[in-house]
Amino acid sequence: MQVALLPDFAEEGWPSMDLMLEMLSREYAGLDAADIHWRELRPPFRRFWPAVFGSGPRLRNSERLWNRFCSYPSYLRKHAAGWDVFHILDHSYSQLVHDLPASRVVVTCHDLDTFRCLLAPDAEPRPAWFRAMARRILRGLQKARWITCPSQATRQALEQYQIISPDRI
Repeated sequence: MQVALLPDFAEEGWPSMDLMLEMLSREYAGLDAADIHWRELRPPFRRFWPAVFGSGPRLRNSERLWNRFCSYPSYLRKHAAGWDVFHILDHSYSQLVHDLPASRVVVTCHDLDTFRCLLAPDAEPRPAWFRAMARRILRGLQKARWITCPSQATRQALEQYQIISPDRI
């Protein structure tokens, strides 16, 4: 079995997601002898704002959005052949499911923070473009064949909000 690990971009600076990749890589490495072969499948992070423009949050966020929603999906469309399973390690990257065979995708959902603007819009007001982005990510999560949760609390929240059928968690 060929397993593609789809981590977030290290350049985003999420230590918990870096640790997740490290831990899963160790676990998958132990399975290599059992005919389960894996590798990271992720494009390089592309920076496109020259240093002359500075590095403020808007510029950094525009690069993050471009890489997440354009560069990564484009890369997957070119490199997805030959993999039996795709494991998206960060649910906030679930928009990638739209560019993969959803029946072979596993997503690890850590919490529902990404979707708060949709689940509790009064408590988490966001502009329309942000809600549209969150909806695309949520629809990707809902398309995935399996969802894994590192905690019972996350599983219960997914069930409470009826985001995913319990038999797929």
